[in-house]
Amino acid sequence: IALGPVVPLASSYMFSVYGLAGEGSGDVTWSGAADTLVVYATGDVADISIGGDLYVQAGWTIGNLDCRNIRAITGLSIGNISAADDIGTVTSVKSIGTVSANDSIYWVSAGTSIGMVTALGNITAIQAGTSTSGISVGGWLGTVSAGLDIGGEVSAGLWIGGAYFPDAV
Repeated sequence: IALGPVVPLASSYMFSVYGLAGEGSGDVTWSGAADTLVVYATGDVADISIGGDLYVQAGWTIGNLDCRNIRAITGLSIGNISAADDIGTVTSVKSIGTVSANDSIYWVSAGTSIGMVTALGNITAIQAGTSTSGISVGGWLGTVSAGLDIGGEVSAGLWIGGAYFPDAV
């Protein structure tokens, strides 16, 4: 009997790490592949690079993220974020590094600053307490706000806000 190619089982992981001993406890380091990874940590989460989807929530910081689809929430800061597909909600009390998606970005919010934000699809909303470094979107760009400065170039392929501008810059 010929069975054809063997298809590997999906690898999905979900876990929580709680540290009660103060700073340095409740930290997470992930290594390995995952189709879906869900992480809750009271401390820091180190860099994560997987081919699948990531949902991560940390009490302190989150390192650089490189995944297919990403949602991330943290109490302090997040490093650079790169998604092969979409970025959902990314929020940080302090800063977020550069943010890029090969498709769309729903919402990026930081209490202080956000690095360059790039999406080949659309961006719904970007909100920074102090500043952004620039925004480039292939489709439409919804809401952008910053307490002090929207720095760098802001460009969109179709729409900025509610106005339609083919090749808008």
